[in-house]
Amino acid sequence: MAPKHAQKKAHYSSHLQVFNVDNSTASPSVLLVLDSKRYLVNAGEGIQRHFIEYKQKMRQITSVLATRVSTDTLAGLPGMLLSQVSVGSDGTGSDAVKSSVYGPEGLSQYVRAFRNYASSFQLEQHEIGCKTKNPLASIPGKFNPKKAAQLGVPRGPMLGELQRGIAVTIPNGKVIQPHEAEVHDSKRAALLQMLQDYQAAKAQVQQQPAPQQLQGIGRRAAELTLLGTCSACPSNHRNVSAYYLDLFDKGGLLMDCGEDTMGQLERRFGRQQAAQRILGLNAIWVSHMHADHHGGLYPLLLRRQQLQQQQQQPQQPLLIMGPWPLFRVLSNYGDALGLQFRFLPNTYFCAARSPHEPPAAALAAYKAAREAAGLSVLEPFPVQHVAHSTGLRLESKDGWKVVFSGDTRPCQAVIDAARGATLLVHEATFEDELQDEAIAKKHSTTAEALCVAAAAGAYRTVLTHFSTRYPKIPIMKPPAAADGAAAGSDLAAVGSVVVGFDLMSINLADLAWLPKALPVLNVDNSTASPSVLLVLDSKRYLFNAGEGIQRHFIEYKQSLKQITSVMATRVSTDTLAGLPGPEGLSQYKRTFGDYASSFELVEHELGRSA
Repeated sequence: MAPKHAQKKAHYSSHLQVFNVDNSTASPSVLLVLDSKRYLVNAGEGIQRHFIEYKQKMRQITSVLATRVSTDTLAGLPGMLLSQVSVGSDGTGSDAVKSSVYGPEGLSQYVRAFRNYASSFQLEQHEIGCKTKNPLASIPGKFNPKKAAQLGVPRGPMLGELQRGIAVTIPNGKVIQPHEAEVHDSKRAALLQMLQDYQAAKAQVQQQPAPQQLQGIGRRAAELTLLGTCSACPSNHRNVSAYYLDLFDKGGLLMDCGEDTMGQLERRFGRQQAAQRILGLNAIWVSHMHADHHGGLYPLLLRRQQLQQQQQQPQQPLLIMGPWPLFRVLSNYGDALGLQFRFLPNTYFCAARSPHEPPAAALAAYKAAREAAGLSVLEPFPVQHVAHSTGLRLESKDGWKVVFSGDTRPCQAVIDAARGATLLVHEATFEDELQDEAIAKKHSTTAEALCVAAAAGAYRTVLTHFSTRYPKIPIMKPPAAADGAAAGSDLAAVGSVVVGFDLMSINLADLAWLPKALPVLNVDNSTASPSVLLVLDSKRYLFNAGEGIQRHFIEYKQSLKQITSVMATRVSTDTLAGLPGPEGLSQYKRTFGDYASSFELVEHELGRSA
């Protein structure tokens, strides 16, 4: 028998999990779980998204080991630490987790670099060795033996081959393809129909002459790619703020540079093309000092210098336009990593600008970047958010105008800057019902963003910077006011708006038909009526149970077994297909009683005496 002390184990469960193996912009990370302890090796940019994707809790990470001091291993650390801090009702951080980071010599200097903008956490650093194609159409349907039999496929091996996706030749010589024997659910069919309608509408617009706002704008004028459309922290489907404007032969511009911007560039363009776009950047603009808008700037600058060395190009510092406090952060990172840059504060373009003139080298870099990009205007303007916040106005010598609102409350400055804009990119963090929260956090609601666009007379508007409470599709029901939209109407009724998604590319030449995509993007379900779950203490009442209701209960972690009463607003598959009330309910129940009867159900038809 083993001695008693040997029977006691410090850890009774353990496992390893590896993240980020498909990203050349960051080193792989390893999560080591020993009972209740969790240790993370390397925290490159994008680490928050991996934790969210694999349902790991960042607050449980108290020790991080960096294998070397580099943005490849540490760029995601500031964002991860900020995500560990609980935010109180007053918007200030509280209940910070005490964490430790271990790494080689130079770690302390790296940590000091981000302390200027990320300090609301408890962190101890220990330097080891020192003293201290049409995606919908490609989705297969469900194989249906009855449909195969109707096509003349005999039972036996031939039927099995067809089910495995192999085309077969039936006795009469006809070839039957696998998709011919498939059936599709109604939601997919509805999506395919919407996609077909969109393609038809797009083709119709393309056949018409270019509108006045797009006269003279070719396909190689400018193309905007949305690299991050989420606010504060990333989600499964959206990364934090970043927008790349491809000017083709004239280089490119980057507007905001949230964590994992390089990873998003690679996902959209591929590794080689992403590298070329990083080398071809004319300038980067940062709107304000929140970490989700510049957390990816420092690894990108380092990667750009490495690419220049690899390709034996001259080391040309990149122009960074941003808030004044960013200069100190850049300087600290410069000391830690040897970064080279030219910095021009956004306030240089504002009325209340600093009395100190920027260095001549910075002004020269700005003029050179503006000329190389073919712009007549490249100017930030103040907006209503936190201190030093700005939007950005771009005007081309070819006649187009693109404006970025940055994070802001609706304000006259954005309206003035976007007057007659070809494209306005405006934040819409909150749905309209959360206006009080939008005011408190100095953001805009959907309706407010649309009102700004209408007041400015912008030709097209892209909504972005959505709260993480809207992981896929934001609420798209603005009240009256926006461009004549009726109360309660869809955004499609506005006619000039589209909802932004990560990795969406918008060529200015395509703006005429861009809003036609909105009905396809708004796939929250046109095949079922909305359902309402009413919770009163331990009682749960459900209004309407259209198809897909089970998936919604699973998604929102609600228990179906706790629902004992269902009210249908009308007798229809829209309200009852998910769970078989006015008159006609008894008849509806009989239709599904033949295949679903292993339950006790009492129906009550309102309006009848029984």
